[in-house]
Amino acid sequence: MTNLQRLTLERLADFFGVDTTAAQGLDGSALDAWIEAAEDDVFQKEHAALVDGWAQWVARGSQS
Repeated sequence: MTNLQRLTLERLADFFGVDTTAAQGLDGSALDAWIEAAEDDVFQKEHAALVDGWAQWVARGSQS
């Protein structure tokens, strides 16, 4: 595991609550692929939350 992979796994776990247990036995390109998929999942969830929050804000503004 490279320093970048280790740091990325730590950040995914610490900041986004990703369970990185499944990644512990991986290395090299398999670990890179796992990290990429986890980052994609985090992005989708964060983006959906942002869009939902924006929609709620717009809806409140239109009720004024």
